Amino acid sequence: MTYNAYLFTAFCSAAHHLIRDHQRLTTPLLFSVMIAVFLADIRPVLAQTDASSSELVVEASTSLEWDQNKGAYKAVGNASASQGSQKISADTLTATYDPASGTQDINRIIGEGNVRFSDQQQQGQGQKLNYDKAAESYLLDGPKAFITGPDGQASADKSIYYEKAKGMITLEDNAIVILNDGRELAGEFVTITLDDLQNVSSIKATGKVVVKQPNGQVATSDSATYDKLANTAQFFGNVVITEQESVLTGEKAEIDFTSGISRMLSPSKGKRISGRFTTTQK
Repeated sequence: MTYNAYLFTAFCSAAHHLIRDHQRLTTPLLFSVMIAVFLADIRPVLAQTDASSSELVVEASTSLEWDQNKGAYKAVGNASASQGSQKISADTLTATYDPASGTQDINRIIGEGNVRFSDQQQQGQGQKLNYDKAAESYLLDGPKAFITGPDGQASADKSIYYEKAKGMITLEDNAIVILNDGRELAGEFVTITLDDLQNVSSIKATGKVVVKQPNGQVATSDSATYDKLANTAQFFGNVVITEQESVLTGEKAEIDFTSGISRMLSPSKGKRISGRFTTTQK
């Protein structure tokens, strides 16, 4: 154990006993003052902690509070919590644990104000964050919640729910997904399925769906699904596909982005589809 690590351990032990012996005092305030003073010297050491460490490191510019009765740590002012490749920052962070467990293992982190998180290949930001450690999930609240990954970026006005263990990202209210190839998909409710490498596998969208292609083609519908591996999209309900002045309308359609072929399909026998095509005069 290095001298600084030993010093930090000794400090925490002393603080614990001091707080226990003065339980009638305002514990969070007492500990905040002590930890804030100590962090002025120890912060550079904490910043050099190995990224592969399993320890949770919490920092703040104003104060750190420890409420033993509620099982909570509160960091105020440019607060951050990091563990290995994970990092959460916000104006205020509250980390909680079960005080009856005896382990003080953090099970949840709440961030408020200018929230950001980074977890391997996914990074997000919003106004509030709820991180559930057991579920490996991040709930970002908007407005203007935002998340980026290896295949592109996405935003939503109400919320973004990233479930790392399940490989799912759910966007609610005015959701927009922009892929690295320039393709854009928007809808009121969007679900992104990820593969094992956190790349996009498929996308489902409902409510005022709009898909824009880099070549200018635009497709709108009530709902749509996108399969990245097949590089195709299917559209359902009030479908309109527009490219320049040519228009296809119907209830069901499929676009093959590799071949560039758009197909309007009849949803059932007896149902007709229509198209208006414009030829540029030479």
